[in-house]
Amino acid sequence: MALAKMYGSISTNEMRVAKKEFKAFPVECMSKVQLIMKDTEIIKHVKSSLRRKKL
Repeated sequence: MALAKMYGSISTNEMRVAKKEFKAFPVECMSKVQLIMKDTEIIKHVKSSLRRKKL
């Protein structure tokens, strides 16, 4: 879910449409995210998202 939200924030589509797009084409969407963000930033964002869910 964190990856879909990241994609949604850089996508020109509405968040609900971006999430559906991410589910249908995850590799293509992640490629777009990687063009904008470094891998370390993506990992950091996902880890922080997971920590928030545990609380």
